Amino acid sequence: MGEQLFSELHRRHPDVDLVVLPPEPPLAPAPEASEADLAAAAIAVGATGRHLWTTLAPDAVDDPVVRWSFAADPGRVRVTARAVERRADGPAPLTSLRRELEAHGWAVARAAAPGGAVERLVGRLDDLEVTATWAAGAGAVVLTVASRPLVVGVERAATLAGRRPRAVAGGEG
Repeated sequence: MGEQLFSELHRRHPDVDLVVLPPEPPLAPAPEASEADLAAAAIAVGATGRHLWTTLAPDAVDDPVVRWSFAADPGRVRVTARAVERRADGPAPLTSLRRELEAHGWAVARAAAPGGAVERLVGRLDDLEVTATWAAGAGAVVLTVASRPLVVGVERAATLAGRRPRAVAGGEG
Protein backbone atom coordinates (compact mmCIF):
# COMPACT_ATOMS: atom_id res chain seq x y z
CA MET A 1 0.00 0.00 0.00
CA GLY A 2 2.75 2.47 0.94
CA GLU A 3 4.59 1.88 -2.32
CA GLN A 4 1.47 2.73 -4.36
CA LEU A 5 0.88 5.89 -2.35
CA PHE A 6 4.42 7.15 -2.82
CA SER A 7 4.44 6.20 -6.53
CA GLU A 8 1.29 8.23 -7.07
CA LEU A 9 2.62 11.14 -5.02
CA HIS A 10 5.87 11.12 -7.00
CA ARG A 11 3.94 10.97 -10.30
CA ARG A 12 1.86 14.01 -9.34
CA HIS A 13 4.73 15.98 -7.83
CA PRO A 14 7.98 14.97 -9.56
CA ASP A 15 9.67 18.12 -8.22
CA VAL A 16 9.34 16.94 -4.61
CA ASP A 17 12.01 14.65 -3.21
CA LEU A 18 10.52 11.80 -1.20
CA VAL A 19 12.55 9.99 1.40
CA VAL A 20 11.12 6.92 3.11
CA LEU A 21 12.92 5.98 6.29
CA PRO A 22 12.91 2.49 7.75
CA PRO A 23 10.71 2.00 10.80
CA GLU A 24 12.26 2.80 14.15
CA PRO A 25 13.32 -0.25 16.12
CA PRO A 26 11.06 -0.97 19.08
CA LEU A 27 12.19 0.49 22.37
CA ALA A 28 13.74 -1.92 24.80
CA PRO A 29 11.29 -2.78 27.54
CA ALA A 30 11.77 -0.59 30.59
CA PRO A 31 12.87 -2.41 33.73
CA GLU A 32 10.24 -2.97 36.38
CA ALA A 33 10.34 -0.43 39.20
CA SER A 34 11.67 -1.76 42.49
CA GLU A 35 10.00 -1.21 45.85
CA ALA A 36 12.67 1.44 46.51
CA ASP A 37 11.77 3.21 43.23
CA LEU A 38 8.08 3.20 44.17
CA ALA A 39 8.78 4.49 47.68
CA ALA A 40 11.10 7.22 46.36
CA ALA A 41 8.48 8.38 43.85
CA ALA A 42 5.78 8.45 46.54
CA ILE A 43 7.98 10.44 48.92
CA ALA A 44 9.02 12.93 46.21
CA VAL A 45 5.46 13.49 45.01
CA GLY A 46 4.03 13.76 48.53
CA ALA A 47 6.70 16.20 49.73
CA THR A 48 6.52 18.30 46.56
CA GLY A 49 2.73 18.35 46.68
CA ARG A 50 2.68 19.53 50.30
CA HIS A 51 5.35 22.18 49.66
CA LEU A 52 3.66 23.60 46.56
CA TRP A 53 0.22 23.48 48.14
CA THR A 54 1.45 25.76 50.95
CA THR A 55 2.57 28.22 48.25
CA LEU A 56 -0.69 27.97 46.31
CA ALA A 57 -3.11 27.79 49.25
CA PRO A 58 -1.29 28.84 52.45
CA ASP A 59 -4.47 28.81 54.55
CA ALA A 60 -5.65 25.39 53.36
CA VAL A 61 -6.57 22.95 56.11
CA ASP A 62 -6.03 19.70 54.18
CA ASP A 63 -2.87 18.41 52.55
CA PRO A 64 -2.95 17.02 49.01
CA VAL A 65 -4.23 13.44 48.77
CA VAL A 66 -1.51 11.11 47.48
CA ARG A 67 -2.60 8.08 45.43
CA TRP A 68 -1.39 5.66 42.81
CA SER A 69 -3.15 5.92 39.45
CA PHE A 70 -2.91 4.12 36.15
CA ALA A 71 -0.53 5.65 33.60
CA ALA A 72 -1.32 5.74 29.88
CA ASP A 73 0.44 2.42 29.19
CA PRO A 74 -0.80 -0.89 30.61
CA GLY A 75 1.36 -2.10 33.44
CA ARG A 76 2.49 1.40 34.45
CA VAL A 77 1.40 3.59 37.33
CA ARG A 78 2.04 7.12 38.51
CA VAL A 79 1.87 8.45 42.02
CA THR A 80 -0.13 11.68 42.21
CA ALA A 81 -0.80 14.27 44.88
CA ARG A 82 -3.98 16.31 44.35
CA ALA A 83 -5.60 19.13 46.29
CA VAL A 84 -8.59 21.38 45.60
CA GLU A 85 -9.75 24.54 47.31
CA ARG A 86 -12.41 27.15 46.52
CA ARG A 87 -10.87 30.63 46.43
CA ALA A 88 -12.13 34.13 45.78
CA ASP A 89 -8.78 35.62 44.72
CA GLY A 90 -8.93 34.39 41.12
CA PRO A 91 -5.84 33.12 39.34
CA ALA A 92 -3.42 35.23 41.45
CA PRO A 93 -2.10 32.18 43.37
CA LEU A 94 -0.87 30.72 40.07
CA THR A 95 1.49 33.69 39.71
CA SER A 96 3.00 32.95 43.13
CA LEU A 97 3.29 29.28 42.28
CA ARG A 98 4.98 30.07 38.96
CA ARG A 99 7.60 32.21 40.73
CA GLU A 100 8.20 29.40 43.26
CA LEU A 101 8.61 26.79 40.54
CA GLU A 102 10.93 28.90 38.39
CA ALA A 103 13.06 29.80 41.43
CA HIS A 104 13.72 26.06 41.88
CA GLY A 105 14.56 25.29 38.25
CA TRP A 106 11.20 24.00 36.97
CA ALA A 107 10.34 24.48 33.28
CA VAL A 108 6.99 26.28 33.44
CA ALA A 109 4.29 27.16 30.90
CA ARG A 110 1.01 29.00 31.48
CA ALA A 111 -2.09 28.96 29.31
CA ALA A 112 -5.50 30.58 29.63
CA ALA A 113 -8.68 29.26 28.06
CA PRO A 114 -10.59 31.66 25.79
CA GLY A 115 -12.61 34.11 27.85
CA GLY A 116 -10.42 33.60 30.92
CA ALA A 117 -12.64 30.83 32.31
CA VAL A 118 -9.68 28.57 33.13
CA GLU A 119 -6.06 29.41 33.87
CA ARG A 120 -3.57 26.56 33.74
CA LEU A 121 0.06 26.28 34.79
CA VAL A 122 2.23 23.26 33.94
CA GLY A 123 5.72 22.65 35.29
CA ARG A 124 8.27 19.89 34.82
CA LEU A 125 11.42 19.06 36.75
CA ASP A 126 13.28 15.76 36.59
CA ASP A 127 10.69 12.98 37.08
CA LEU A 128 7.90 15.26 38.34
CA GLU A 129 5.12 17.18 36.65
CA VAL A 130 2.96 19.86 38.28
CA THR A 131 -0.38 21.09 36.96
CA ALA A 132 -2.24 23.92 38.68
CA THR A 133 -5.59 25.14 37.43
CA TRP A 134 -7.95 27.91 38.45
CA ALA A 135 -11.51 27.69 37.10
CA ALA A 136 -13.59 30.87 37.25
CA GLY A 137 -16.93 29.04 37.16
CA ALA A 138 -16.12 26.89 40.17
CA GLY A 139 -13.95 29.49 41.88
CA ALA A 140 -11.53 26.70 42.67
CA VAL A 141 -7.83 26.09 42.40
CA VAL A 142 -6.59 22.54 41.75
CA LEU A 143 -3.01 21.33 42.21
CA THR A 144 -1.76 18.00 40.90
CA VAL A 145 1.80 16.71 41.23
CA ALA A 146 2.61 13.47 39.39
CA SER A 147 5.59 11.19 39.01
CA ARG A 148 6.78 9.79 35.72
CA PRO A 149 5.08 6.52 34.76
CA LEU A 150 6.66 3.56 36.53
CA VAL A 151 6.63 0.03 35.14
CA VAL A 152 5.08 -2.40 37.61
CA GLY A 153 3.27 -4.96 35.44
CA VAL A 154 -0.45 -5.17 34.68
CA GLU A 155 -1.45 -7.10 37.81
CA ARG A 156 0.56 -4.89 40.16
CA ALA A 157 -0.81 -1.75 38.48
CA ALA A 158 -4.34 -2.97 39.11
CA THR A 159 -3.47 -3.66 42.76
CA LEU A 160 -1.85 -0.25 43.31
CA ALA A 161 -4.28 2.00 41.41
CA GLY A 162 -6.43 4.05 43.75
CA ARG A 163 -4.43 3.21 46.88
CA ARG A 164 -2.41 5.55 49.01
CA PRO A 165 1.31 4.79 48.99
CA ARG A 166 2.58 3.45 52.31
CA ALA A 167 5.55 5.81 52.14
CA VAL A 168 3.26 8.84 52.54
CA ALA A 169 0.15 7.41 54.20
CA GLY A 170 -0.67 9.39 57.31
CA GLY A 171 1.59 12.27 56.24
CA GLU A 172 5.02 10.80 56.93
CA GLY A 173 7.62 10.87 54.20
